[in-house]
Amino acid sequence: MTRSIDIKRARIAELLAPAPATVRARMLAAADDLKPGAAAVVGRFFTIVAERGEPRDAPSRASFDAAAASEPTLHTLLSALARHAPEVSTAAGREARDAWYRRRSGGRGRRRGPAPVPTSAPGSWPEAWRALYPGLRGARIADSSRRIYIRAVGRCAAVLGEIGEPPALTRWLGYRLMEAFEAKGLRPATIVAYLTALEALAKHGGVAPADVAGLKEMRSRAQLGVAALDALKVARVQALDDAGGYAAIMAVVASLAAQADAAPGWSAVADNRRRIAAILGVAMNAPARGGDVSGWVLGRDLIRTEDGRWRLSWTQGKTGGGVDMGALWPEVCGLLDDLILAGAPARMAQVIYRRLAGMNWLTRTPEAPQARYASTLVEKAIGAPLHDLRTLAADHLREHDPRTAPDVVSTLLGHRCAASCAAYRARAEGDAACRDWRAMRETMIAARKPRGARRDQTVTTENNR
Repeated sequence: MTRSIDIKRARIAELLAPAPATVRARMLAAADDLKPGAAAVVGRFFTIVAERGEPRDAPSRASFDAAAASEPTLHTLLSALARHAPEVSTAAGREARDAWYRRRSGGRGRRRGPAPVPTSAPGSWPEAWRALYPGLRGARIADSSRRIYIRAVGRCAAVLGEIGEPPALTRWLGYRLMEAFEAKGLRPATIVAYLTALEALAKHGGVAPADVAGLKEMRSRAQLGVAALDALKVARVQALDDAGGYAAIMAVVASLAAQADAAPGWSAVADNRRRIAAILGVAMNAPARGGDVSGWVLGRDLIRTEDGRWRLSWTQGKTGGGVDMGALWPEVCGLLDDLILAGAPARMAQVIYRRLAGMNWLTRTPEAPQARYASTLVEKAIGAPLHDLRTLAADHLREHDPRTAPDVVSTLLGHRCAASCAAYRARAEGDAACRDWRAMRETMIAARKPRGARRDQTVTTENNR
């Protein structure tokens, strides 16, 4: 029995000969618990790293790919390095593992960018609606809005067959569709979006103004349900503010960073925590729309300079307007470095950044995640979507200086029209008026002396006579 153990240990030592002495000693000490093939793949890995002349603490993905020809073998290698060679960065190993995952899943849930606007209407639309499509396609609206309208009209077309109504775009059809959508349990905001798309098709397609007005009336009616749900948003933002606002969010970021540091560098847990921490950090510095956040590209929107600072500027998907936030806060720059390093040594940050230029910042591939991806991650972490952080930022600005808040909020949040900022402006102007009234009242009180003081002054004056 003892002889067989000695033979086993000798074989493990032989396989681990290319590994650093400290790694070899740790694995020999845990010889009885090593996974099958662990010693062989670790030894092969260090042989390849040495042959490629790479630093042991920052090997490339090519070394991981060459050492592990299958996904299970790669998992064995990463697990062994995390446990017995924590000084070795497995960031590139995470990239290799992601590649295996994408190969397995076929890249589901990712997009390579916005789909082109179709030249003709979808075949699922009624013929009468298809005839109106050239007007919508040629309208002076953003392509992002056009694509949203096309998808929404498709949903209306699907329900049209269920309710048995003719396709004439009238007030009655708007009412019947709204009724059908409500029966399906759709959110009021979704119903409004569908009816807005149908209204846009009618307006740009040349439908009679009276019928367009009828669709608009039904859309306004559906909007009442959205207004009721706005109260829920207010409650969420208030709860977030009561919990500490930005201080509470920073505590979440710190916790996420600690969890990432505690997890194996190559693990999905570490990657997920770093990603959410970076999104939250950037959202506090630059409260952008969720769809824009999900689509940012390294080297185009997020730029890292040689001195380690990050800058952010992007084109808004909703408005087409540009936003330039300039240099981000140092703390946010640190979170972004952690995200791209993924456990690699800090000295490699600019090298990795240059290698990732042109990649989506959240996936580190040319493919972007779904538009709601960033907001969904944030909501799971803090109980509120990304859009609530935009509201929180506006509230803080309004409380700081209500007179300048409307214009600052409009710039910070990227609003291009007065309607978008109307609610914030109304609240800010109300706050400014309240502050003016309080100041006026305090001035009046200070100017008016108490009755006792006036009586004492009268008595003193009479005595002096």
